[in-house]
Amino acid sequence: YAQLKADFGFPHDFEAIQVAINHRLSSHRTDLKDGDEISFLPPMTGG
Repeated sequence: YAQLKADFGFPHDFEAIQVAINHRLSSHRTDLKDGDEISFLPPMTGG
């Protein structure tokens, strides 16, 4: 994530985001497999 943040200007630190792997919320420490789809979800507020 640090490299992606630097390359693409992601505004949030890794600890502040949610991670989804294959469309399911996952732990930040989940092992990845070839072909996994990873999504970084920014913090959100309700209202």
